[in-house]
Amino acid sequence: MCFRYFLQVNEIVLNHQLIHQVFLKEVKQPNVDEMWFNLSDNLVRFSLEEFCLITGLRCFGEEKRSKYDEIYCRIKHEILGHLPNVLHSDVYDIFLHKPQLSDRDVVKFGIFLLLTNLFFITAYKRSVEESLMVLVDCEDMNSYAWSKELFKFTLSSLTSG
Repeated sequence: MCFRYFLQVNEIVLNHQLIHQVFLKEVKQPNVDEMWFNLSDNLVRFSLEEFCLITGLRCFGEEKRSKYDEIYCRIKHEILGHLPNVLHSDVYDIFLHKPQLSDRDVVKFGIFLLLTNLFFITAYKRSVEESLMVLVDCEDMNSYAWSKELFKFTLSSLTSG
């Protein structure tokens, strides 16, 4: 399972001051697919390769979620069917307060929670894309190139703010 490592972590702690200090050392360079930092007179690169090493997620294969747009989503229709629009906050609430989920669905919602509230961090009241729900619920979840999509999202978030 591609997210096994994250599901086994007891607590994820981020040191925002350390991250801020690293970003103060960013070196401007022309490659939009990576970031470089000058740390103690050493140039350090942050690219897809480093992201894959850090996260342990797949960095090869297909990462086009659009092919999942038209596939029936069991999670959405059977578990979330009462919600006309699924928000990131709904995923959190259902994970914590829906005791009748099967063990398999608990794991899927755990992964769904990781994706919506840790990796694809957006406004808490923002809608979740149905293709993400389909992907978490289907067999392709473990072969999907999560690192490619997450790295693009992360890099875009880091360089736009």
